[in-house]
Amino acid sequence: MNNFVFINSEVELKAQDNPEIVVITNEESVCQSKNAQSGVEQKVQSNHGNIEIVNELNEQVNQINENESMEIQGLSLLHDYPTDQAHFLGITLTSVIKRSIIEYGPCRPKMEFPRNEDKRKFSVEYYYLSSKSGNRIPRTWLCYSPILNYVYCESCWLFADRQYINYKSEWITGIDNWQHLSQKIFKHESSIQHIESVKIRSLWAKNKVLDSQLENQVSEEAAFWRSVLERIIMIILHLTSGNTALRGNEGKFSSKNQFSEGNFLQTVRLVANYDPILCKLINCEKSKIKYLSHTIVDKLIGILSSDLLKTICNEIKLCQCFSIIIDSTLDITKLDQLSVIIRYTIINFEEKKLEVKESFVGFFELKHHGAADYTQLICEILSKLDLDINKCRGQGYDGASVMSGVHSGVQTRIKELVPSASYIHCCSHNLNLVISDAAKCHSKCAKMGTFSIWT
Repeated sequence: MNNFVFINSEVELKAQDNPEIVVITNEESVCQSKNAQSGVEQKVQSNHGNIEIVNELNEQVNQINENESMEIQGLSLLHDYPTDQAHFLGITLTSVIKRSIIEYGPCRPKMEFPRNEDKRKFSVEYYYLSSKSGNRIPRTWLCYSPILNYVYCESCWLFADRQYINYKSEWITGIDNWQHLSQKIFKHESSIQHIESVKIRSLWAKNKVLDSQLENQVSEEAAFWRSVLERIIMIILHLTSGNTALRGNEGKFSSKNQFSEGNFLQTVRLVANYDPILCKLINCEKSKIKYLSHTIVDKLIGILSSDLLKTICNEIKLCQCFSIIIDSTLDITKLDQLSVIIRYTIINFEEKKLEVKESFVGFFELKHHGAADYTQLICEILSKLDLDINKCRGQGYDGASVMSGVHSGVQTRIKELVPSASYIHCCSHNLNLVISDAAKCHSKCAKMGTFSIWT
């Protein structure tokens, strides 16, 4: 009759050579080993030749159980100092590990510390702060690593804000220069980074991530500013959709300058009369943050523009083909820039409809006016927008020779890249030339000078 021994699945099977012993592995069998132990002992007595093998297997089971009991949620209690920072190098500290380190306690050995090259060494006296009254106050944050032979701040190591503008990592990566260590300790424990880390640690020690009242305050403030940004963005979209200028001659946002403010601030004041969020924003004199300055507005417009351009480009990518309409113009600063419009067709398969769209994608600086320069700039723009120029099926320019030239114009150079990109003279330019020439034939219109109409 075969003998059965229940062991943990991680134990190496060493009874394979003996056919009389069958080892069954089961992760839950260790918990049942006590109930099965009496039966195993009775079966061992009937087979004295297998006593040594069974004893060895039982010893391994006991060793595994002992090792498992010596681990507490990420800490190995087999080490002399389980919370030593040296055991966690290169390991992401999860909340479970942090709580285990806090519950076990800091690494503060009392030993014969080694000396460095300058014959200096660490002392247990640094673990305490001596007050003027003679009391010794323990520095629970100060830890010493016996393996790495340096001191570090456990609170900053676990809870320091790495995004803090004045963040310093010297007390996290460790200090092994014992000269003037007292001054370094005093400077660090009075720093804002350390104080904030100790505050967070005290909350964790109370089994709280954040104080409930502080958490509610942060949530309410975040919701308020989110609502403010939503209203400001909607006002910007409302004004820019009608090509309305946002700013006037206003200076700092205040009641003194409200009569010289532009359309944006005037609209904000108008909405604030009926909206409690904006009313609270503009009437709060203590808060200097309003999100109403021209810098913030320009950034919001830039974000909205980038998002809209991304949406347009994604829409164009779904189409089988598109056409480009390009013309150059001077802005108010006499800077020559290229305006780019893309014409494409959207197919609605559900409603079986076609929708032709012309989307303006931006102005781009034009440094040179040669046909090769135009062509290179067009290719760069399409590449920047992540659009495939091989899908281009049409070109629309004015009648200038540099654009429409048959031999070396822009339309010819684009056709060399994409033969199926047909050139069409811009209809608006054609209409403007016809009306201009017709007006010159009349004597009264000719006296008025240049006459042009854009459609």
